[in-house]
This record gives sequence, structure tokens and C-alpha cells, in this order.
Amino acid sequence: GEHFSCFVDKTGKEVYTCGRGDYGQLGITLEQSGEGYFENVPVRVPLVYEPKGTVSNPKGNSIVPSDIVEEDQPEVEQISCGSTHVLVLTKGGDAYSWGFGTMGACGQGKSEEDVLMPKKLVSKNNFKMKYVSGGGQHSTAVVTTGSAGFSS
Repeated sequence: GEHFSCFVDKTGKEVYTCGRGDYGQLGITLEQSGEGYFENVPVRVPLVYEPKGTVSNPKGNSIVPSDIVEEDQPEVEQISCGSTHVLVLTKGGDAYSWGFGTMGACGQGKSEEDVLMPKKLVSKNNFKMKYVSGGGQHSTAVVTTGSAGFSS
């Protein structure tokens, strides 16, 4: 991305980000962080995560490693960073996004709020995805339809 990076480990189940995160593009805060917020070393970003208690600084890294349920973490097929948002495609054909929400960049419906932690994308027809790509302030996906194409 622009001023941030995203990685996956060799197991394919652990995603990490580092760099600037003031639009939620690091995927680790519960509240909007201040301008210029950054993490200078990679931090874990679970795709499936429910905080179990309160955190001391919800505008900073809010991930509690012991709250991550490893069995719930899907295997990553692909990561694509836009300028200030992230898309992750899983081997099961699901996709997650987080980061800059203005103009629908994260693909999370009509909300223009920044997406601060990974959120699963939901298509109208429950299509599985084959490829995702993040751009400047937009996202694209190639989906499977289960048929020969999009014609009716």
C-alpha cells in the first residue's frame, strides 16, 4: 500500500501489517487512530477476531494474541493492498477487507466509514471469489458464478 505493508506467513493463516495506519489500513484498532499513527514492526491481523474484554488503548494495536482463535483463521490465497486499504482472498473463496472506506473502497456496501478491522465481504448472490485487487480508492474482484458466465 501507500506507506504500509501487508504480509502472510508460511502457514498461510497469519497476516501481518506494519507502517502507517491512520485510515484503519493496519486492521488492528477498535477506534479511529490519530493522524500519523504507525507501527514500525509487523503486527498480527487475525481475519476472524472478537475482542474478549477492554483494551487499554482502542486507538492503538487492540489485538490481544490470546483472544485469537487459531482454528477460525482461514488460509490466505492472496493479499492485495490499495493505497490505504487491504483485500485478502481466502482459499475457500471468501474475501475480507479493511482500511479507507470513503467512496466504497473496501466494498462494504454504502457505508463510507473506515473499516478498522478485517470484515468479510458479502456479495448479493453469495458468489465465491477467485481474485481480488485493491487500487487507489477502489477494489475489484473476479467471482465464480457456477455457470458459463453472467448472462441470464
